[in-house]
Amino acid sequence: MNAYVVFKDQDSVAKALELNGKVFRDKHIRVDTIVDPKLDFKSTIFVGNIPFTAKEEELWKRFTEFGEVKNVRIVRDRRTQQAKGVAYITFATKEQRVKAVAGKVILEGRELRIKKATSKYKLDKKEKSRAEIVKEKIEERKKKREESERAAEEKKALADRKKKKEDKERKATKKAEKKAATKQTAEKGAKKAKVDE
Repeated sequence: MNAYVVFKDQDSVAKALELNGKVFRDKHIRVDTIVDPKLDFKSTIFVGNIPFTAKEEELWKRFTEFGEVKNVRIVRDRRTQQAKGVAYITFATKEQRVKAVAGKVILEGRELRIKKATSKYKLDKKEKSRAEIVKEKIEERKKKREESERAAEEKKALADRKKKKEDKERKATKKAEKKAATKQTAEKGAKKAKVDE
């Protein structure tokens, strides 16, 4: 069960935060701010394979064997409030967190999966990095394809220019040969006319 309390001043908020982890009606209460709930990832573990029926209090009791538990939060579906089978547990110190990660906990016949918690920001950053790597690879392939197409176009343009030059030279040669042949024919005709006289 969750509840929200609005205070008149920051001092009251600070005092309320001191109640985090205190026992109220045989249950530990979790108190944090809605604006900036602080979770110290250096001393927090992520716990998976939790039975859906498990309660925060059960986890609190089971994990005190590793040290002083400061906070337990079972992750729930926002709409249905059904547990998702995972939780975050914060200890008083990093050393207690290390001890818990190395430990083994069985709950309702299931061995819980325990590992160091990672900030969502760090996960997002990793995902972003992967996305950027994929994007860079796509851009690189696109660039290579464009360079290849440009090189092919330049090669074709060069071949076209060479062909045009060769055609021009061929035409010029034929024209010169025709001109020379015409001149030769004219000279032969002039000599024959002279001989006939």
